[in-house]
Amino acid sequence: MASAYSTTAVIVFNIVVMLVVADALATLAVYPYRAMAAGRTVDKNWPALHRAFPNYSRNDVVALFEESVPVTHLVYAPWLQIRTPDMKGKFINTEGFRRSNGSAKDWAMAMPDGQHLSVYFLGGSTTLGYDVADGETMPASVERQAPADWKLRAFNFGQPYYFSRQETLLFENLLRSGQRPDVAVFMDGLNDTVQPTASYRREPFFTPVLERRVKSPIDWRAAILDINLVRAIRVFGLAPDDESTAYYAMPAGVPVETVAQTVVDNYLENLKFTQKLCDTYGVQCLFVWQPVPMVNYTRADDTLSTQTRSEYVSAVYGKIAAQPSMPDNFLDLQNALTDFP
Repeated sequence: MASAYSTTAVIVFNIVVMLVVADALATLAVYPYRAMAAGRTVDKNWPALHRAFPNYSRNDVVALFEESVPVTHLVYAPWLQIRTPDMKGKFINTEGFRRSNGSAKDWAMAMPDGQHLSVYFLGGSTTLGYDVADGETMPASVERQAPADWKLRAFNFGQPYYFSRQETLLFENLLRSGQRPDVAVFMDGLNDTVQPTASYRREPFFTPVLERRVKSPIDWRAAILDINLVRAIRVFGLAPDDESTAYYAMPAGVPVETVAQTVVDNYLENLKFTQKLCDTYGVQCLFVWQPVPMVNYTRADDTLSTQTRSEYVSAVYGKIAAQPSMPDNFLDLQNALTDFP
């Protein structure tokens, strides 16, 4: 027994040493690989990116992409699960909401003063403006292009992963805290569609992760997936992704038509509920169904956008377009990329 124990101990010890050495080697490989990710993306897609950022050098675009990464290092937000961290940089500045046109703004400026048209924009990462500078987000563009006599001030409350239901919860929180804009614009469509399990179940994107972490004081799965050795072998598809990525997949065992109809029904119900909030608090609201490159868009020299056709995405967008009656403050922009120059 002593001999067997001694042999087993030596084998276990050697396995542990080998794993530690392998993880150290993986660390040496993973960190430089991740550090150079922005540069590789820019080099691979430079012709398209150069047209998208005509006034940027290659190094500027790399710096912008690298600065965008911390935006997705999310922090906890009561009722809403997550939000972007507050950060200050050359291109990206957030503190409760994102700056527009690079100008410094604080919460006091977000309050109506009777002299300006205060507009809140709510949506997902496309509203937030992931991978673009403060002055190039959609809200910043609206502020810049609005007639001067409007005295419009845009406040960007876009958040990664948010879909329509979370936007309404965020809007409610803002109203409860005394923030009451003149106008609120809700940009929807992408996350309601490409996160089908979330919008089908009406659950925020990170629900599976948080459920697991509440059940156990130590999230062993997350700890193991965070090991650099596991990250390295994940590149070859030999290790699983985090469970939250399952929310990008269709709900198991549910027909595409059923999921699409339920997602649309949930969105329309949420639109009605949000409208009641707007009416109660005297806020003019605009609902925008945004274009996506998977629908009515074909651009051969666009190497960045996901243009893969999807039966499910097409079904959701088709059902929105086919709605017999929508309120006057609903703007369907799903065809905006058709023949886009």
